[in-house]
Amino acid sequence: MFNLFIHTTSKTVLTEYGQVTKSLEGEGLFIRDETTVITPISGLLKIEVPEGKKVKASTLVAKVENNNREYKLYNHESGLISYYVDGLESTLNPKELEQLTYRYFQKIRYKINQVQNGDKLNSGRPVFKVINNFSLYLVMPISKTKTYLFESGMGVNFKLTEYSNNKFNAHVKEIITSQDKNLLVLQVKKFIPLFAKLRKIDVKLIRSSYNGIVVPVSALVNKNSKTGVLVSKNDTFTFNEVKVLSKNQERAIVKGISLGVKVLKEPKEKMGG
Repeated sequence: MFNLFIHTTSKTVLTEYGQVTKSLEGEGLFIRDETTVITPISGLLKIEVPEGKKVKASTLVAKVENNNREYKLYNHESGLISYYVDGLESTLNPKELEQLTYRYFQKIRYKINQVQNGDKLNSGRPVFKVINNFSLYLVMPISKTKTYLFESGMGVNFKLTEYSNNKFNAHVKEIITSQDKNLLVLQVKKFIPLFAKLRKIDVKLIRSSYNGIVVPVSALVNKNSKTGVLVSKNDTFTFNEVKVLSKNQERAIVKGISLGVKVLKEPKEKMGG
């Protein structure tokens, strides 16, 4: 412990228990194993299966009625039913993952069309899609300099920034080498109905997290090749050596100091040897 008398107006902060995450933020692309079903006739739509319900193969999903004509629409495979169709169902699928490039990722454009019960449809209109809820991938471009942070089979979590703070589990399936940026391919472990409606979305990818006593990174200082913080007590600042267990740009998890200790948030003076 080194006693230091520092005259400063810098603010102090109390050490607290918290979490430090190491994450990447960017745009993600959902890729699903899905097929669309179209109506061969014009008419009024009558929905038999609600959005998000999982059904067996050969289930009557919807009908299209035109005067005395009625056309029944069935699903050919079991899966989850969704009425959100964007036109990319046949081109973006797990079988085509290897062909995906970063430049193609950038060019992807789409418009979600949703049909509802009672809508008047023209012939040839996609009505619903059937999704294999056991096969869902999230593709995210990453800098080539950060590719080394990930490897096949590695577990990660991600959040959808527009919707909630809920974390979802995934693992790294592969990394596709591409021009400009590489593509990180994640296999999502659990399918929820929300995923059926999304294609491109802002994602926060959490590579790791660590719980413990937290201090601001700005509070860390060096003294004789030792890392520590300046503890405030009775207008005196005392150097307290700590071990940094994990940190990101803003916060650090440290060992060697108790909870509720007042530390200098932003030391203004260099510490002498």
